[in-house]
Amino acid sequence: MFKFKFILIQIKSLLGKHEEALKSVKIALSIDPQNSDSLYRKAECLKFRKQIINNSS
Repeated sequence: MFKFKFILIQIKSLLGKHEEALKSVKIALSIDPQNSDSLYRKAECLKFRKQIINNSS
């Protein structure tokens, strides 16, 4: 189940659906808070969201 959730996060990120990916990351981290792959994806999503905010200013 966890592997499926991680793959879903990757797909959403690759499709540019970073907000949806971030929601999935939160679920994955609730299952395993120390998972380095999920933490990395969370950082990537937050980084992308910050870029969008900075570019729209």
